[in-house]
Amino acid sequence: MSEQTPTTPAPEPDPQIHPDSSPSSEAAAAASAHYILVRLHPERKAAIDAALERSLGRVPDPTQREAGRIMGMSLGMILYAILSGDGR
Repeated sequence: MSEQTPTTPAPEPDPQIHPDSSPSSEAAAAASAHYILVRLHPERKAAIDAALERSLGRVPDPTQREAGRIMGMSLGMILYAILSGDGR
């Protein structure tokens, strides 16, 4: 019997983001780690959420921050799906 994992809808694109905006790599890394860590340690969600907010707050450009957050969350979803299929 396979273990069911919580699903999160894909993030909605922000209409304020210009297609040429370069996403913040810091925001992307933080959002990707957040997605995975919340699923691995749901009992620590509040602390993980707070750490994400601190990390995102360090990215000064709101457009790059949001683009990075969306990219990171998408990457986190992909990585989690891959890792959760390998028996860990």
